[in-house]
Amino acid sequence: MRLEGKRALITGASHGIGKAIALAYAREGADLVITYRGREAGAQDTARQIRALGRKAHVIHAEMTALDAGVVDQAIAALGGLDILVNNAGGGRGDALLELTLDDWRYTLDLCVTAPFVLGQRAAQHMSTNGGGAIINISSVHSDHVWANDTAYGVAKAALNRLTKSRRPRKSRAATTPRMAAQHRGSSRSARPSRPRSPMSPFSSPPTMPHTSTDRPSSSMAGSSSQQSPPPTT
Repeated sequence: MRLEGKRALITGASHGIGKAIALAYAREGADLVITYRGREAGAQDTARQIRALGRKAHVIHAEMTALDAGVVDQAIAALGGLDILVNNAGGGRGDALLELTLDDWRYTLDLCVTAPFVLGQRAAQHMSTNGGGAIINISSVHSDHVWANDTAYGVAKAALNRLTKSRRPRKSRAATTPRMAAQHRGSSRSARPSRPRSPMSPFSSPPTMPHTSTDRPSSSMAGSSSQQSPPPTT
């Protein structure tokens, strides 16, 4: 198992992509802390399935827009350390640019950019003095493509990509510097030949940030967990 003995924190794991990542990590041997905002039953079901796989699972209720790095500290205390952070929780509020309120703009940026920054910074501080680790930010095709009502969400995910690039370790830094990568929601094709990185195996190779080109989502994707409209917050 590729993640045997690793300890991971995954935000927004009560359903959808976050839940799928949590269960995949458990199958690969990781112990987990997962967070939820409004779907406690879903989070408890995720934890139940993780424990059924023989792994540890802890559930934390957390509002990501509170911008509380203490979520990371709770995970470290529960697991005895932290090797992986997956900033999955996301979503958006608001309409097209002319109707977008400042409150909705701030909420979306806090949820999709500032919260990953706050949690990622605290996780990186811990990882850098405890043998290294991996931080994965879940991005979206909205970071590259523009649709009528996704102003704040698209800007937020583009900013998240830039944050991820800013945190990639330089060669001159210590080997214990946490590695960081962004994973896009939805289907994507790399603009250059490369083996795609999966969030299922954050320690398999150094992270990459390929430029991507994506198709406009078809109607058949509308009900999937990888839908291109801003997902509900978790």
